[in-house]
Amino acid sequence: MKLKILFGFQVANYRKLQKLTQEQLAERADISIDMLGRIERGKCAPSFNTIEKLCKSLKIMPAVLFGSNTPYEENIQKNKALLEIFNILNSADSKIISKITKILSIMLEKN
Repeated sequence: MKLKILFGFQVANYRKLQKLTQEQLAERADISIDMLGRIERGKCAPSFNTIEKLCKSLKIMPAVLFGSNTPYEENIQKNKALLEIFNILNSADSKIISKITKILSIMLEKN
């Protein structure tokens, strides 16, 4: 499966799980409805900035949109610490975020 298609499927899946319309998510993420539709259909690859906006709007970690199979509710509960770290650190700290995410994900999987 192509990454754009998987990513778009996950965005649509989590949007629907949260009972959001495309319009509502687009507004929350400050992107156009057209852009969100193209992302969900796997027609375009979003920028890191757009991915960050979508994740904040959906209250999920970026890894989830790239195919993590953790159930939605469990993901929200287990990743509160990761979300807090993600929101505190800025984009200049992306290597730190990546390392912290990997370490905490491994720890959470073991529970």
